[in-house]
Amino acid sequence: MKMIRKAIAAVATGAALAVAAPAIAQEVEYDAIEEKNLLKGKESIAADKGYILLTLPNRGNGLFVKTPDADDIAEYTEEWEEKFEKAEKRYLSRQARYEKQLAMWENQRTKRSPRPEAPEVVTRETFSIGDIERRMLVSFGPQYVFSKNKDGEKSYSYMIEVEPGTYTYYGPIFYMPNGQTLGTCYCMGTVKFEVEGGEITDLGTFLAQEWASDEDVQAATVGYEPTGREPKPVEYSNFASLADYDVVQADLRAAGKMNNFFGILIGRHPPVDGVLAYERDRIIDVKAREELAAMEAEAEAVEEAMEAVAEAAEAIDEAEAALEEAAAATGTEATAQTED
Repeated sequence: MKMIRKAIAAVATGAALAVAAPAIAQEVEYDAIEEKNLLKGKESIAADKGYILLTLPNRGNGLFVKTPDADDIAEYTEEWEEKFEKAEKRYLSRQARYEKQLAMWENQRTKRSPRPEAPEVVTRETFSIGDIERRMLVSFGPQYVFSKNKDGEKSYSYMIEVEPGTYTYYGPIFYMPNGQTLGTCYCMGTVKFEVEGGEITDLGTFLAQEWASDEDVQAATVGYEPTGREPKPVEYSNFASLADYDVVQADLRAAGKMNNFFGILIGRHPPVDGVLAYERDRIIDVKAREELAAMEAEAEAVEEAMEAVAEAAEAIDEAEAALEEAAAATGTEATAQTED
């Protein structure tokens, strides 16, 4: 009932703003957590669930996409097979009916009626039930705030209970259960992060993008006019209500390009130092590149160390051989002296 009430409220709030988009099957489970309910014991932090925590300067909204895991793919494949089987049966039935209608049409003398249209062929190569990623959507906001900060600088924090896994930020998109959306998808580059079971993964104020310079925003936004604003560092939460739980800062990684599921505006996330960069339209995984460079440097160091060990072993062998020769020479000289 709780999720139904939330869905109804979201539809009522955003119907006037949203643009039409096809409804989709929602597979991934998620829920908004409110601090007041957590304190009252109406909601809890479960060991088999993950949690995404974020803070914005105003009420906001956005979408994450969960990377399908083995179970998600298995369920999707099973549904695909079931629906393909039904579609194939419908096609065969329609094809048989079409062939009868065509035979009747060809036997007409005047051919006054239009020629029957053949049904669209259903094959395994062309049949589709939609992208699996469209079933992996997780939305937040603008309602069901975890906590509001009214002291000093205003802010709104959201916490979403999700299935553990990898989540990609799809963009600041207002999404409703009927598939209507409004916003910009970061289809041309964005970030992702892991969410572990029993942990609260904190994005802090990262999604507000106040850390981004004018140059960063210009690199990602067409027609952006510089404002001269001073970037602010990302701040992370410090809620007393979460003191007894594992709260970890999100380990951000570069994510690749994605499909524009909703046919909305296309954009990309601003570059992030040490995480995400661009070379024209090519996405650069900075962290992976640095990790690879570190691995290569480590491998080179190991190789040099092994070469040094080999050289040392060779030097030891040569020293031992020299000692043996010296010992043999000393023994020969001593024998000669004795004979004399």
